[in-house]
Amino acid sequence: MLYSVPGRSSIEIAPETAARLAADCPTIVAIKEAGGSVDRINQLVQALPADFGILCGDDPLTLPFVSCGATGLVSVASNLIPEIIVKLVKACLSGKFPEALALQKQYYPLMRGLMSLDVNPVPIKTAVALQGHCLPDLRLPLAPMSDANTASLSTLLKSYSLL
Repeated sequence: MLYSVPGRSSIEIAPETAARLAADCPTIVAIKEAGGSVDRINQLVQALPADFGILCGDDPLTLPFVSCGATGLVSVASNLIPEIIVKLVKACLSGKFPEALALQKQYYPLMRGLMSLDVNPVPIKTAVALQGHCLPDLRLPLAPMSDANTASLSTLLKSYSLL
């Protein structure tokens, strides 16, 4: 899978480059698109073969990305709410957009919080540590969340009965 995550690498994989790699490398079968642009999904749909996976790389953008041709999701929130994320993706892929929108509205604050309180993967690692599933240890260069952001995350998790 190709990873186009310009927030981490400062560049995105051009649709033409993705198409060339898809044609030249049979083991590359998908791209994770985390650039935040619905237009980019449209560009990738135009450039890539129909059987090439285009995966949303941002939980809060699942519904708009799938509505434009993305075929799935590489999810952070699924570490906390796997059943909900499965429902959301299945609803999107089956064209049940009112159902998907209801889930999107309900869980957007959680999905957004996991991506905005600190750099990924710090909030999700902190969340699962708060749930007691692991230690809160991080590898350098990552650092623990501030006490204020950890408190905000805890409040957010409690609002969804996840703590």
